[in-house]
Amino acid sequence: MSSATDPDKRHAERWIAFAISAFLTLAASYFVLGLMSAPLDEYINLQDDIMFDDVRPSVSPFLFGVLAVTAVTCLIGTVLQAFNSRWSLPAMIVYFVAAKLSWILSSFLPNYDGGATGAILTLIQLVVLFLVFRTQGHKWLRLPG
Repeated sequence: MSSATDPDKRHAERWIAFAISAFLTLAASYFVLGLMSAPLDEYINLQDDIMFDDVRPSVSPFLFGVLAVTAVTCLIGTVLQAFNSRWSLPAMIVYFVAAKLSWILSSFLPNYDGGATGAILTLIQLVVLFLVFRTQGHKWLRLPG
């Protein structure tokens, strides 16, 4: 049996994608909850000199909406991956597009220096998209596997 169609390998890839997606869901939710006045700065402070209270006034409702869509679609995609649903692929594609849009919009905020963080998250998101496509793409494209 080739490695491309090995069910054990696909099973491992699916759960690796699920684990990484769970991490990405936490990362996306962190920003949404912080902007919604959750006291996250007390527990997890990513940057000592900038707090959510400092950033909240400069975040537009559109940017907040895009951040919320990012978190929700990542959560939906992660849950769908747990159930091995073919719909996890479109959910993760929507998540990826929303995440890139939020990264672009966030770069216009004053004192934004998350370019490197966004670039690293982009690489992680691309790995997840690749794994989800490997495990769910055949259900859309009618490929064997």
